[in-house]
Amino acid sequence: MMAFSSYAQRPFRLTFVANPQFSWLTSDSKSVKNDQAHLGFDYGVEADIFLGNESYALTTGLTMNQTGGNLIYQTGQNFTFAGESLPSGTQIEYRLKYLEVPLAIKLRSKDFGRMNIYAQFGLTNWLNIKSSGTSSDGTLDNASINDEIKMFNMGLNIGFGLEHDLGGNNALTAGVIYNNGFTDVTSNPSVNDNTNLKSLRFRLGFIF
Repeated sequence: MMAFSSYAQRPFRLTFVANPQFSWLTSDSKSVKNDQAHLGFDYGVEADIFLGNESYALTTGLTMNQTGGNLIYQTGQNFTFAGESLPSGTQIEYRLKYLEVPLAIKLRSKDFGRMNIYAQFGLTNWLNIKSSGTSSDGTLDNASINDEIKMFNMGLNIGFGLEHDLGGNNALTAGVIYNNGFTDVTSNPSVNDNTNLKSLRFRLGFIF
């Protein structure tokens, strides 16, 4: 009973998060250029599972991530994309939707007043559930490009933020999370490259 008697001794807590973000795609090929960032949104529930006390936690959860980016394919010749032949220099706008499962270690400071700060580092796992694309030449207009996107993606996440105690078990939280994807997002056999997804997220949440 004592383990559940106070906010400081809870074994875990949940947070509703709603996170606006900027995301972009990068390629290791000189013929594939990053063009511009994509404004997206990530929302869902995260859980902090405390490791002995509330200074250390394992953070996980399940969120819906709407992300993407723009790439210009300067291949020097026509290339095949989503079953269409597109000219060199075509820009593709990717709109991607993932189920996201983070897994990170969170370190929390002692309270000062009604505030504390935190830092986290870990992995982000993405499972693609929908992909669409638009090409600058007009051939593709929000068309399905599921065959061009790999189902699973993984990256590193690192971030920091603040928590403000509202009393009881409730608090508000805000922070910044950087996600650095390190697996290949795309699966186009006609373009030999490795494309990674990256994002800068502004984390907003309600802890209960």
